[in-house]
Amino acid sequence: MSTERVSIVKVKEQRLDEALGRLIALLGDLTSIIPPNSRVLVKPNFVFPPTAAGITHPELVESVVRLIAETSPAGILIGEGSADVYTGQGFRFQGMDRIAVRYGAKLVDLNLEEGVKTSVPQGLGRDYIMVPRSVVDSDILISLPVFKLWGGSPLSLALKNL
Repeated sequence: MSTERVSIVKVKEQRLDEALGRLIALLGDLTSIIPPNSRVLVKPNFVFPPTAAGITHPELVESVVRLIAETSPAGILIGEGSADVYTGQGFRFQGMDRIAVRYGAKLVDLNLEEGVKTSVPQGLGRDYIMVPRSVVDSDILISLPVFKLWGGSPLSLALKNL
């Protein structure tokens, strides 16, 4: 049985906490989503900061990390693998170091992580992919993508964030 859950809600008038409450209600109660002692990886989209658009807003990351911290997790990771800047710079530009300290989270540069050879289903043109160790070791992955146009494609949605 699949355990993936997806929910999308509209944020009205910048009321982020209200939107997150509606989002969680669609998914179930928070402890059914994040059981105590879970290892949780939050994956924002900080691929090319600093910028005013096209990346996950730091307030969203902080709100999600705050909710995770309330579930008594074994650990919280904020993981990114930036493309146009060093990931550490992206974290600093967005204030992630401050958020990590506030909630006991750890910042992880997925570009520098040890890769774990991970099998993929047959017919995809390869036998395996390399996945960062933090992703493999996490019990829960929360992706916080940004819906945006990208190059010649109509919309990348959440795919590019992963």
